[in-house]
Amino acid sequence: MPCNVSAFHHKPSPSLPPSSPSLPPSSPSLPPSPPSPSAPSDDMIAADLDEIRGPLEFRMGHRLVVATSAERIDPWRPVYRLKVGKSSILDYIPILFIRSIFERLFNSYPYLKTFCPGWFLPPTVILKKCKPDWEKEFENEKLMYHRLKSLQGRFLPYYYGEATYDGSPALVLSEVIGQTLAHLTIKPGEDEVYERKLEEVYKALTVYGVIHGDTKLDNAMDVGDRIVLIDLEQATIDETEWEKSTNKGNAGSLLRDLQYNRQWEDEARKKEERRLKEKAEAKAERRRLWELRHSNQRGEE
Repeated sequence: MPCNVSAFHHKPSPSLPPSSPSLPPSSPSLPPSPPSPSAPSDDMIAADLDEIRGPLEFRMGHRLVVATSAERIDPWRPVYRLKVGKSSILDYIPILFIRSIFERLFNSYPYLKTFCPGWFLPPTVILKKCKPDWEKEFENEKLMYHRLKSLQGRFLPYYYGEATYDGSPALVLSEVIGQTLAHLTIKPGEDEVYERKLEEVYKALTVYGVIHGDTKLDNAMDVGDRIVLIDLEQATIDETEWEKSTNKGNAGSLLRDLQYNRQWEDEARKKEERRLKEKAEAKAERRRLWELRHSNQRGEE
């Protein structure tokens, strides 16, 4: 799957009740003030330079997996992207003919991959370490990935299993290539497209009786034809039907956040255009006065 992933974050404050998902015909005028991010906590600031590069090894089951690179991809959360040199057991079979036989065997009996996931990893994996004092949320996220297995690879990252990384338990996930909605500016006319994408992914959660629990633009990634959700630590089980579901309100809330960000950026752009125009006019006025003075001086001479 396609930019960067992640499934990862700091402990949120209690969630507010979801906003109504219905959108007014024309969005009300909003004040041109930027979105204010939550203040980083002490443990966020503690993400020092030593942690930009993570360890190159992690243990998954009986296998010690060795990576060629390990990069921390989130300054606030212990999430790493690892490039694995020999990610699959097939990489250890040098003879192509024999390798193709085993490849067909594994494809015919996919349960073998489920039984030993550590030997069937992709070349790039995401490791999400358990944060201190977040053991309950870590176990909850594993439970949710199992419950939502059918959505993995489409609306969620693939979950390959649990590993031990840098002395801590960690989730092994697939990389999601895309961009978070927090870094996306939707264009005029795209509202219906993103409304459809958001409703599609949140309806999928509703089918399996799950509420995401930490709905924000940072935890939703646009991969082109759909939205992929990350970070299931706060997810809860809720069998409410779609029309009355929190998921429906959350989909509408994210769309309004996208619309607000677009309006704020439009206001910021217009403000910058006015500033540049005023600067150019002031420069032109200074030039005019300078030429007028020199013209008067030449006339006096």
